[in-house]
Amino acid sequence: MEKFIALKEAEDLEYNLQQIIRATRGEAGLKQFMALRNEEKKAMELEDYETRKRSAKIKNVLSILFGSVIFFAGFAGLVYVAWLYGSPK
Repeated sequence: MEKFIALKEAEDLEYNLQQIIRATRGEAGLKQFMALRNEEKKAMELEDYETRKRSAKIKNVLSILFGSVIFFAGFAGLVYVAWLYGSPK
């Protein structure tokens, strides 16, 4: 319910802002404002995309590193066991 109220308040504020811009700057000012707003929205989406992309790359590198550590630890363990039981006494 709180989200709905916040959404309606934001819509009301946006409408009031548009009315103020239209009254003071006219339709050209409103179009300019909407263009700036769309530009900012695209910039925020691009920034979010880059953040998600960077996060995915970090997770990928960490998983490869972790897998390599497990692989080499297992290989070293096999070599150690082979060395223990393979050497004549």
